[in-house]
Formats: sequence, C-alpha cells, structure tokens
Amino acid sequence: MPSRDTGSSRIIADRYALRERLGSGGMGVVWSARDTLLQRDVAVKEVLFPAAIQGTERSAMQARVLREARAAARLSHPGVVTVFDVVQQEDQTYIVMERVDAPSLADLVESRGPLSPTRAAALGVQILRALRSAHRSGVIHRDVKPGNVMVSADGHMKLTDFGVASVKDEATITTTGQVFGSPAYMAPEQARGLPVGPEADLWGLGATLYFALEGRPPFEKGQPIPTLTAVLQEEPLPLRGGGSLGPLVLALLSKSPEMRPSTAMVERLLDEVAAGGDGLGALEGEPHPGMRLFETWTSSGTQGWETPPPSPKPDGQRPLGRLGLLVGSGLVVILLLGILGLSRLGSGNEEPPLAASPSDPASAEPAATRPSASRTPSASPSRSPTPSPSPTPTPGPSPSPTPTPPASASPTSAGTFVPQGWTPYRHPAIGYRIAHPSGWEVVQVDANRTDFRDPRSSTYLRVGYTDVPKPSAQQAWEEYAPQFAATHENYREIQITPTTYRGFEASVWEFTYTVGEVQLHAVDLGFVTGPDAFALNFQTRAEDWEASQGIFELFKRTFQPPA
Repeated sequence: MPSRDTGSSRIIADRYALRERLGSGGMGVVWSARDTLLQRDVAVKEVLFPAAIQGTERSAMQARVLREARAAARLSHPGVVTVFDVVQQEDQTYIVMERVDAPSLADLVESRGPLSPTRAAALGVQILRALRSAHRSGVIHRDVKPGNVMVSADGHMKLTDFGVASVKDEATITTTGQVFGSPAYMAPEQARGLPVGPEADLWGLGATLYFALEGRPPFEKGQPIPTLTAVLQEEPLPLRGGGSLGPLVLALLSKSPEMRPSTAMVERLLDEVAAGGDGLGALEGEPHPGMRLFETWTSSGTQGWETPPPSPKPDGQRPLGRLGLLVGSGLVVILLLGILGLSRLGSGNEEPPLAASPSDPASAEPAATRPSASRTPSASPSRSPTPSPSPTPTPGPSPSPTPTPPASASPTSAGTFVPQGWTPYRHPAIGYRIAHPSGWEVVQVDANRTDFRDPRSSTYLRVGYTDVPKPSAQQAWEEYAPQFAATHENYREIQITPTTYRGFEASVWEFTYTVGEVQLHAVDLGFVTGPDAFALNFQTRAEDWEASQGIFELFKRTFQPPA
C-alpha cells in the first residue's frame, strides 16, 4: 500500500509514522518513527540503493535485503538491536527496529576522547557476545564499526544495523563500480568479494576497538579506494593507547582470517583485560593457529607490539588508484620493494644484482655518514646476474617449520621489538636491526646480503641492501620475472604489485617454482628509506607457506632500518 505524508510525516504500511531523520549512510536513511498500532517509538531504516544499481542487480539486492533482515529479526540477544518488522512497498524496503536513545561509540569518542583499555575491553566483550549469538543463528554482520555500536550511560551497548549490513558483502564492488560497506572497517576477504564468515566480524571488532583506543580507524585514508588499499596491503597505523589490549587488537587485524584468534580466545582475553589483567592468563590451552603470533605480541608489554611511527613518504610517491591492483591476485601484500634490482630471494641459482644506473639521481646522492657495507658501484640491471650461495632444498619429507614462539617479547635498548625465543641482530656495517628465531643460522652471503636460515627446513629470510637504489621496484620485477621464469622450472607468478610499507613506496613479487621435486613459494619485499634500500626476501617449501606466515610477520615487524 502506498505511503502517505501527514504534515511533516510519512506513514509506512498505515502504521509507522516517520518523524525526523536520525542519520544516513551508504545503504539508506534511519528515521525516528512512531508505531501507531502499538504506541511505541521505533527506528525505521529506509533502504536506498544508488541510482546506478538497476535491473537484475537491484532486484537481487532487494531480495537479499529482505532475506537478511528477516534472518536478523529472529535474533534475540540483549546486545542486539531488535528488528521488529520488514516492510516492502512501492519498490522500497523499510526495516523497523528497536529505537535506542544512546550515542554511538563514534559519537562518544568524538565528544569525550578515546577509551581506556579497560573500558574498551568491557565494551568489546559485549560486542563479541552479541556477534557470537548472531553467528550461532547463521547471521554475519559484516559492518561492525563504531557507528553501529550504541553505548548507554551505564556502559551497556547494543549492536545495530543487522540485516542491512549483511547485504553489503553480496557485491562489495558491484558491476557498476559502486563500493558498498565501510572500507575502513571492512575485512580484507570481504574487500576482495570473497565469501566471509565470523572471522570478518572479528576483524570489524578489532578495527572498532582500535578506534575506541586511538580515536581514528586503523586504515583510514580519506577515500574508499585508498582505504581499501591500506586494508589489503598495509599495516595499521601506530597503536599507542592500547595498553594490555593492544596485542589483541593487532591480532584481530591479521590479514588472513585463519590467523585471527578464535572467538573463545578473544572473549577470555577481553574479560581479563576488562578486569585489569594483562591477558596472558587467558592464553593457556588455546589451539588456534593465530595464538602463537598473538602470544608474542601480547608478551611484548606496552611497547613491543606498537608499530613504529610511519617514515616520511619519498617525494613523488604515487597513490594506488585502482582496486584492480589490490584484488587481482587474491593475496595480501604488506611489505614491498621500492628499489630497482635489489637481490631476489636466493634459490641456489642466479639472482639480479643490486643496481642503479649512473644516470639515476639516487646513485648521485651523497653517501650516508655511517659506514656502508659496500661503496663499489653496482652493475646496471642489464648486466647478467651472478650466482650466489643460498639454501638449496633437497627432495624428501619437509620438517615442520619453526613455530612462531608462544613467548614474551621485549624492546631492545634501541626500542626494537624482539619476541621471546628470538635473538636480536644488528648488521655491523650497515646498521639495520632485525630479530630471528633463536637457533636459526646467520649467514653473511656477501657484504650486502645476510641470510637467516632455519636449519630444520628450507625456510629462510634474506635481507638485501643497496646504497644506490633506483626508484622503481615494480619495473625491476617486471623486467626480471621473465628471465627468472625462463631459467626455473614450473615458475608461476602470483603477483607483482605496488603498495606501501611504513609510508614508503614499495612493491612485491610473489611466485612459486620447483627445484628438483620440491615446490618453493617465495616473496620479495622491500622499500627505499632515502639514500638506502632494503629487501626482505622470504622463501619456504610450498606446503609450509601458510604455517610460516606468522614467522614472516614477525620478521617484518622486527626489522628496523638504520637510524
């Protein structure tokens, strides 16, 4: 039946009188309304699709809205805003919800400032329990964010926008190019348009807690596409006010859903921090694969888990303006290389030289005041690469990769993050710092390359260095990849993708290939810090790749270029 206007109101379904607009967003307008039948105040969400969404796509999304809203209406939990009714008329959908007269977490932080870790944890456990109730009913929220968390004066919260939020994953980026959802709080898998589960809501919880602690989202760049770029490829902005809650927040923001802690683990940790504890007692007996990485961050205290302040961006850094750069490979990129010709991850065969042509401005820059590992001019990229000794895998059973240590960590005297069970390392000539698992071998390949090798497997990290970098690693990888493919069996390129690392322009080359009967998985990451450039090159057997990602994450977190 048609809606009608009564003075300043519209009557929906001859029952709900719309009064004043409470807010609006990408999926519609929320109205204050009166249920004239039951004589109670309600909130009505008028679902609006962009004008560009038409035809079968619009019909499919309307059907999804109805289906998800009806599923949300079956939820019954004190922490979930109740959906009373779903109305469709004049090709328009309205969702009638419980009205909550309380500010959102976004409003609260904006007006009063960030929350303490204890208070944020107390709020977080309420959000988690509301989400767990929904997940048990088969409902994924997909848009957990501060604006959807309503906080009353007594500290109790209600999570709103179920049903409407659920539709947003159906087409995160539609055929018309419209981006749905809240990019700053969207999990990486959701941003790629992949199927999502409860882990996506845990990501949203982590991003929401980050906002509560810092007063800003962890990946916000001001525009949807740059923000999605950061979600997929960058580390969160430095988290300084997290206290004992900080490690959990960073663990929840893991790019891989499998590496996020389990719901049960998150609940125990939040309960303990809310009670004034450090969260360590809640870790016992947790079998989840993300536990070890989290334990390392947790045990570092109030400094070890903090990301270092972003370094200044080099002049001329190009923004990533196309989402195709982000999702084409379906893989996450965090650290990438910003140099032409930094040494590729060794395979026991050839690799490109560390190079800068004489015409490059970088090669003419004055040398740093600290000693250089090598001031010998590097060859140009066209020069044939020279062999270098590197760990060469042999066929046979693959030993389990070294586990990420379930132990404490501490900053060194210079503030470097060092997980317990790891050993700090400082290059004596170049001056960079990194930590490696205790028991791993440190092998000086040459003056500019150092390997950190797991003696039990084929896994290792190589740090490469040059003081005459070229500005574009992307060009270097694109030029060298065909040469590498021609000389290595079963080469398969996964991605050559630009990104940023700690604010520096960077690029990553990820691929697999075989040596004998062994398939290897490698990634070349790096960045330019000014007159110097570094590459973090990680390789392992393909079957060990997923299990080794926690180790690689810690390598990246512990690396510090020279001061």
